[in-house]
Amino acid sequence: VWKRMTVGFKMDLNKWDSRIEAQRGWFISRQPYLDRLSARASRYLYHTVKEAERRGIPTELALLPSIESSYDPAATSSAAAAGMWQFIPSTGKIYGLKQTGSYDGRRDVVESTRAAYEFLGSLYNQFGSWELALAAYNAGPGRIQQAINRNQAAGLPTDYWSLKLPQETMNYVPRFLAVAQIIKNPQAYNVSLPPIANRPHFREVSVPANVSLNEVAIVAGLSRAELYALNPGYRGEFVDNDSPLRMLIPTDISPTVDSKLKSLKGGSSGMWANTTPSTPVLTPE
Repeated sequence: VWKRMTVGFKMDLNKWDSRIEAQRGWFISRQPYLDRLSARASRYLYHTVKEAERRGIPTELALLPSIESSYDPAATSSAAAAGMWQFIPSTGKIYGLKQTGSYDGRRDVVESTRAAYEFLGSLYNQFGSWELALAAYNAGPGRIQQAINRNQAAGLPTDYWSLKLPQETMNYVPRFLAVAQIIKNPQAYNVSLPPIANRPHFREVSVPANVSLNEVAIVAGLSRAELYALNPGYRGEFVDNDSPLRMLIPTDISPTVDSKLKSLKGGSSGMWANTTPSTPVLTPE
């Protein structure tokens, strides 16, 4: 997948800047961290690369979770951002990521990837540059626009590298570009990228509402930990009615499992059949 990904790189990775150099130095001096990152990404990277290709956007963007969450879809930040792509509750809602008591679309691998690419695409349309789109993804479009307006008023250039932004955002795009440079040419930096197979790691299977996740795991022959690693959006014991009503399961599981999962009886466990779908969790914005 690493090699396949570089074919669709579209951003300027030859840019020299001391901020990129500093960030790259951090990554290349931490091979064990890159090994752990690759191990986590191995479940999801094929999907994020394929989706970027399908949309015709730079495939580098599939690397954004490496700096947002270290490719951990269960990650949560102190600012209440969640998932691989670190959506805050309000932005998640704008991009159709449902958040209820037992399902969080921000942690759903497929849904959050769709939302992230839609969000990045709209930021690119607004600012006309992927560097500015990434900066806006980090700091919010309003803050980037203010910085552009300030530079315009002072007769200064308005590209990303010329703007004065919050410190985190000043380092965010250089960190992203540093990762992309390493992935493009690991040998040049004496880095080893553990290989990730260039094939789908998971497939989607429909499941009825209110089905027990334990039952899904048993039918699929997976441990709950394995099931959760692919479906971290499910926060409770049952498939939430407000979720996309599908599970991701490893592609190497026999296709005969799919029809068994589809035919599971929702609400068959205990009192769950008589309960109403969970109500949304109100998160302070």
